Amino acid sequence: MTKAAELAKMGEVLTNSQVGGRRNIIINGAMMVAQRSTSTQFSNSSGFVCDRFECSNQTDGAITFSQSTDVPSGQGFINSTKINIDTADTSLAATQHALFQQKVEGLNSSQLMWGTSNAENISVSFWIKSSLTGTFTYYALDESADSQSYVQTFTIDSANTWEKKTFIIEGPTTGGTTDFPITNARSFFTGISLGVGTTHQTSTTGSWHSTANFAASTSSAVKLIGTASANMYVTGWQIELGNQVTPFEHRSFGEEFLLCQRYCTVYNVGGGQVHTENLVANVLNGSSGHVDVANRGEWFLTYPVKRANPTITVTNPTELRWLSTGNNVQNGTSDVSFFVGTGVERTNCFQSVSSGLTTSHHCDYWGHDGGSTYAKLVIDSEL
Repeated sequence: MTKAAELAKMGEVLTNSQVGGRRNIIINGAMMVAQRSTSTQFSNSSGFVCDRFECSNQTDGAITFSQSTDVPSGQGFINSTKINIDTADTSLAATQHALFQQKVEGLNSSQLMWGTSNAENISVSFWIKSSLTGTFTYYALDESADSQSYVQTFTIDSANTWEKKTFIIEGPTTGGTTDFPITNARSFFTGISLGVGTTHQTSTTGSWHSTANFAASTSSAVKLIGTASANMYVTGWQIELGNQVTPFEHRSFGEEFLLCQRYCTVYNVGGGQVHTENLVANVLNGSSGHVDVANRGEWFLTYPVKRANPTITVTNPTELRWLSTGNNVQNGTSDVSFFVGTGVERTNCFQSVSSGLTTSHHCDYWGHDGGSTYAKLVIDSEL
């Protein structure tokens, strides 16, 4: 076979093995987008640092999750998530657990056909680095009231060394919420165990079973949460349909950012921004409004379309300022409330302001008051 024929054959094999765009079901697998913060400690709580990746610590320990620039060399990554154990929990209660996971929307996983006779396998790959070595656990939970889970062990061979892990998870032919019709609700979630109590451990690995488990029950399994100052880094997380593990699908920051916007948008008003795309220097989206009753401004907030009706919260709301007719400047004096307009693209915001506004005033914008702290709006529709 000539060299040209060999290359053509290789191209055919790669094409048939689905090396093309839009392979990765995971969003933000390269950990580039971090709208809420770049570092947060979680103690018996859950939240997000890098978008779409839930940092869940339901233990008595403390874990800091942060966006890091420590990445595997020569792979094209610029960010990872660092997981650092600040305070260890060496004796987990039965139901306690610490997880690093992503919840996948049904509309993004319909091609898997899980819960049907046509269920497809998935190929999982990620880069990982840890100060601890030994047996760790990856899990998938196909959710219908936590109906069934798949636990897969993997080994970290060398401390403080980037290693790529890959494996195949067979598609379940029964159970789960990925059965048709597909919805915008959570279909499955998947992640890495950082330490799990006995309630969610299993001796069944490498196959589906009918309970919600996140870790193997083997005595040799490593619990990261059990060692103070232990750390782990993760990046290049990919899940794709089929039995072929392909190179990581690097998407542009802009594209990944837009995918994350379906689940959360953060507006940093006046400063303190994580991403410049979120900075609102003077005026928030939607711009003008009016005074609906004396000394209470109403403003119309628009935002990217969400998966479902979002929850909207404002931190430091009194750092907001209204500018109304005749350059009448009024500072916000209370929390912002959202009484009407709970649609997925727009809502009406209300906030009391200092005296001087009547219903004849028109509000030109709602912005930052020039102080040293900043308001932040979080529009959240996470799974």
